[in-house]
Amino acid sequence: MDILIIEDDLDCNEIMYEVVRSFGFDVGTVFSVQEAIDCIKRHPEVKLVISDFFLGDATGFDFMLAAKQHKSDVGQALFGVFIVSGHTNMSSDAILKAGALRFFPKPVDFERLRSAVMSFMGGKMGTGSEN
Repeated sequence: MDILIIEDDLDCNEIMYEVVRSFGFDVGTVFSVQEAIDCIKRHPEVKLVISDFFLGDATGFDFMLAAKQHKSDVGQALFGVFIVSGHTNMSSDAILKAGALRFFPKPVDFERLRSAVMSFMGGKMGTGSEN
């Protein structure tokens, strides 16, 4: 698996899966932070995580902290994280400072997402906001 999507809304989860899969990558999806942590434990090859900000059991920040701790504990390199949200009161700067590589407001501009994913997966991406 190259890319993991964390999205608690079933419709958004399915749409993001189809869109990101169309970029040519092996994609998996989960609905919660706990499922995401379990998934990265089973799939250490994940290179990028695209996460909604507000999830049913936690937030994208919670995921980033837990994932960073797990990767540190097992001595693995950390993957990139993109955050997607339609209703966060936090600024994109705060999200980026917390460790996300990109922030995409909803509705997501799929062409911008494609460009960022392709750039990241090609190893050329810097940090920045996509709003």
